[in-house]
Amino acid sequence: MSFDYLAMHIEETMIARRSRLFAQTCLALSCALLAGVAAAQATKEPVKNLSVVEVEYKSALSDFRPYNDQAIQSWVKANDLVGRIGGWRSYAKEVATGEALKDASDVPDTHSGHHGGVKP
Repeated sequence: MSFDYLAMHIEETMIARRSRLFAQTCLALSCALLAGVAAAQATKEPVKNLSVVEVEYKSALSDFRPYNDQAIQSWVKANDLVGRIGGWRSYAKEVATGEALKDASDVPDTHSGHHGGVKP
């Protein structure tokens, strides 16, 4: 064996030992630190005189109204009613101005007659 090979082998072995020693030291310090933190938390006294906060819960579905069937009328009557009150322009004007139509106040819901008197 040559002297250079022996010197290189010794140097590699020392580097490996230092690395292993460094890893072991880091592990030991980490364990000690965690044990100290755990011990500090375990010795705390419980807090006394905590105030209780009353929480009021309201479900988002508490005001839910289920679907109710509406009376069905003939589509011919529904179309006649729309023509009598002024057609789609009257509905558009009602939405734009926010005022209910005077002629439409006593008429039934025109949307309920879209299926010719038969439920789909």
